[in-house]
Amino acid sequence: MKIPRLIETEKHEEEWEQMYRFAKKNGRQFVDGALNVLFFVSHTEAHDELTLEAAGNRYEEELALASCTPVMRNLNAMMTIGGWQRRGPDPRSIHTKFLHGARPLLPPEIQHALYEIRDEPQIRPSAL
Repeated sequence: MKIPRLIETEKHEEEWEQMYRFAKKNGRQFVDGALNVLFFVSHTEAHDELTLEAAGNRYEEELALASCTPVMRNLNAMMTIGGWQRRGPDPRSIHTKFLHGARPLLPPEIQHALYEIRDEPQIRPSAL
């Protein structure tokens, strides 16, 4: 079964463009000097890791421009969680894109913690 792409259903933009546009449009909500992570929840396979990477790369291209609005620099990372994956003990699909043009940069320990939630949780034996 073919998964329809956003451009096929909405006719005007690709999946990554929608995510990039949403992040840019909502820049006014990112708190200056704080650590801001934008989290997308998706119930379709259309928003996958490559889509997030493309959206983040386009956002970083905007950060490199002199015309970039200062509020856009407050976004530190974009993440997705896909509710469509139904395998394994934890049926999630979590992806992270760190934005290197952000201010302040996410400290390495927070980057590591955000990256680690991608892993399936350890199954603990139940107490007898």
